[in-house]
Parts: sequence; C-alpha cells; structure tokens
Amino acid sequence: MIFNLKTLAVAVGLAVVAGSASAAIRLPGDTGGNGSELFAVIYDTESKASFMKDLGIELQNFLPTPSAPASLPAFTLTGDANWASFLALTDGSPTLRFMVAGADTTGGTNPNGQRFMATGASNPFANLTNNNISANLPAAAIKYLSDHQNRGSHSSATPVSENGSSVTTDDLGINFGKAGTMTPTWNGVTGNMTGALGDSLNFYFITRSSSGAGTTKPGGDQFDNQFGPATWTFKQTGNDYQLTYMAPVPEPETWALMLAGMAIVGSVARRRRAK
Repeated sequence: MIFNLKTLAVAVGLAVVAGSASAAIRLPGDTGGNGSELFAVIYDTESKASFMKDLGIELQNFLPTPSAPASLPAFTLTGDANWASFLALTDGSPTLRFMVAGADTTGGTNPNGQRFMATGASNPFANLTNNNISANLPAAAIKYLSDHQNRGSHSSATPVSENGSSVTTDDLGINFGKAGTMTPTWNGVTGNMTGALGDSLNFYFITRSSSGAGTTKPGGDQFDNQFGPATWTFKQTGNDYQLTYMAPVPEPETWALMLAGMAIVGSVARRRRAK
C-alpha cells in the first residue's frame, strides 16, 4: 500500500445537503492538485432519475493529512428545490440508491498520481491495476462532473465552498448510469459502488503505485481507524433524508477498559523502577 488510512479518526457528520445556493464543482483535473470535490449521487432504480450533490470537500482535503477537516458543517436536503424535483420523479424510497466518489486526474503515471475515492459494501477497486487507473477511471469522472457544472444550482462562477445540486432524467445522455459517464460501476470498470436507502457503505481510496509496471496492483486503502471502518450512510428520518460520514468512536465502556489497562501498565512500570 502507498498510503495507510488507519490513522483516520475524524468523525465527519454530513447531513446532506443544504439550501439551493449556486456553487461551482471542483473538477477532477484541478491544476491546484486538490482533485475534484467529493460528490454524492442518489438515483431511483425505477424512473432512472438521478440527483447529484457536490459536497464542498476537495479530495486532497479529505485525506488524513494535517489539513484534513476534523468536522464538517451539517447540511440538510430540506429546502433544496432540486431534491424536491427529484423526489417528485421517483416511485418511493425503496427504489433509491446512493454512492459517494471523488477523483483527481492529475499526476500522470507518477506514483500517487491519479487518485480516486468511492463507496462500496466491499472494495470496488479490488481488481484494478495501475493501467486501469490511468486508462479507465478518469474519463467518466471528468465527463460526469463537467456535464453538470452549470446545471441546476451548480455554477462555475461561484465558490467551491458553496454546495450545488442538479437533477437529470433517463432521456438525457449525461444522466447517471448512462454509458460513458458515471455509473454504479464507474462506467463498467469497478465493483458496485452503491447502496440502498438505510445502508452504510465503506469508503475506499486508490492511486497509482508506480510509474511503470502498468499491470501491477495500485496503492490505496480503506478509510478506517483502530475501532473499525468509516462509513457513509444514507437514511430517512421522517421527511428528512440524510447522508452521513462517520468514523467509529469507542463506547464509554471501551474507553474505561483502555484507561484501566493504561493504569495497570503504569503501575507495573513504577514497581519495576522501584525495585
């Protein structure tokens, strides 16, 4: 692995997605090296309509570095006109599915160049090679986000920090699930990245491990910490739909056991020094 995410201990609460202010989408080819924003897609398996939300979190800033956010502001779908339009097109919550992803298509074939993130019940990137990263992942992400840049409340003229959304329907070639753009399997390249309403999905990261040897395994890891995997969860509470990201934290009993263990270790060490 190029990168160990097991030190990730952030508990990011993200109750998607507030308001209807216009917002630019940070695209995968951002020359600043931050990658695209993370984006959420919720789609209806019957009507095929889809709702896309840019989450205002650049890929680079989501990685566990000193600049990574320890928390994020809460958002809600209530009041988002595009979400209301999307729900009007659907046949009910049991048919809704979701995913979260992000992409950085810069860096060429260099190690740690071209970085991608996606949800999945299991690792959707598990069977990919370095060649797949360079040849198969960038195009769909670039097309999907570029096609949505000025749709709905996404606007290239407004700050990335503001979150926009858009709705597309099955008659449009840019709709989620269409060939050549983003699909539940990243345009046929990965394993399934989606889950149903009420599901919790793990989150994974992949990047090139070397500049050559294109058929070798790439680098990457799962977002987790010593207490378990971090997950994205899409749920409904009353009329509210929420998408949350959370890294696990220990129960009070676990903290008590850990502190008791540390006390015992400290006591033994003091006795040894006294002897």
